[in-house]
Amino acid sequence: MNIADILLKTLIDLSYFIGIIVIAGLILGFLRNTSMANYQRKLGKKAIYITGIVGVPIHELSHLIIALLFGHKIKEVKFFQVNDENRTLGYVNHSYNPRNIYHQIGNFFIGVAPIICGSLLIILLLKIFVPVSLENTNELLSTDGILEFLKSIFSFNNFRRPEFYLFLYLVFNICSHISLSPADIKGASIGVIFIFAILLILNIINLDLFSNINILKYNLLLTKVLIVSILFSSINLLISFILSKI
Repeated sequence: MNIADILLKTLIDLSYFIGIIVIAGLILGFLRNTSMANYQRKLGKKAIYITGIVGVPIHELSHLIIALLFGHKIKEVKFFQVNDENRTLGYVNHSYNPRNIYHQIGNFFIGVAPIICGSLLIILLLKIFVPVSLENTNELLSTDGILEFLKSIFSFNNFRRPEFYLFLYLVFNICSHISLSPADIKGASIGVIFIFAILLILNIINLDLFSNINILKYNLLLTKVLIVSILFSSINLLISFILSKI
């Protein structure tokens, strides 16, 4: 292959590897920002704290866990704070060796950690509170499957269970803080550069990484995980819109 073909294949490989995460991140960012704007229009600044008391610690904990997995040194952690002069609700201050490729790749996964970990946590909460909703997850990629999924969650019987309201509170708090901050995006973009560089080197030496990985199954699994948080974030947006009009 010539250099143009190698670069094109590398870009395609990169999109296969992280494309779903990036697209989901953009969608979740729009849903979250619009929802919070609606809540703040109705409730004011306290809307951030009402949702943040649960959502922000989960957001920051996801950064912390993935940072540790990729060997980063943790300097300071704030899971939740109020009245910060920079209006920062929480943060994970970490450092790494810039010469360590594993650390550099980790920057991407640390940056997008709230999306992946938040989605997995919502699935765990479904398993605990509404296990029947996860019986047909293979159908989540179809319209009928999504409707059945939502019907199994928002059934009349579930609304009669007190613990279901705890489930809703936790899920909508997670969704309200699942999107990425500018600092998250900046950190993740550093990791993308190194992922691209590694894929480029592999393509130059004609070693196809995805020949040993079922990339279709990987993307289908990732989509099913992320679509759960997108659905709940969409419902959160709808609730916030209705509330802002009352």
